[in-house]
Amino acid sequence: MCWLLAAGGAGHGKSEVVAGPTVLMLQHDGASSIHDTFHLTGKGKSWKHFNNTGVLYNFAVTNGAPKPPAGMWPVKESANWSLYAGPSDVIVITHKGKGIGLLAVFDRNNCSSSLLDELIKVNGGELSSKDRIEVPHGVKCMAQRKGVRSFSYDVTQGHGAWVITEVNDQPTNTDFSTWPLIDIEGRWFPQQPEPHHLKALWADNQ
Repeated sequence: MCWLLAAGGAGHGKSEVVAGPTVLMLQHDGASSIHDTFHLTGKGKSWKHFNNTGVLYNFAVTNGAPKPPAGMWPVKESANWSLYAGPSDVIVITHKGKGIGLLAVFDRNNCSSSLLDELIKVNGGELSSKDRIEVPHGVKCMAQRKGVRSFSYDVTQGHGAWVITEVNDQPTNTDFSTWPLIDIEGRWFPQQPEPHHLKALWADNQ
């Protein structure tokens, strides 16, 4: 199954630059608008002030609320967490709390009946705007395959900062303007950290 979890970026209150939503795009999902997708938007009404940079592999966080495709309902709910297992070959889990929204994608060959319980067991029933996510041992997902055991976030970060503040207890360089870039059809985009160069994105005080 092919999927893409695309960050919406960050707005800038003093310019015309605005953030978009963070969107999960699934292969063959038939989506024709954002309302047909899982997505996250920022809190409030001004897109100029959103910071939707909080994507790390199969996890995404923001200060807004996660929204499922129109007409899709969770197959399991517990506390502020919901699990969706629709016709796609992935399992999607969301968390909706005060000042925090989370969207996560997991391999379909996880045990859907226990996956939500495992996440809640290590992360608790309610997340906050500044918190830490543990990736349960044995859970199959992209972050686990990339060596991520845990990450911390702060969705109150300003426009110019990545909201992922630590990975595996190592502080990150949240100033994404200094990240290495990749060239896609003549346009340059920040490159998300991979294990072999994650150290380069740790804070300078390491």
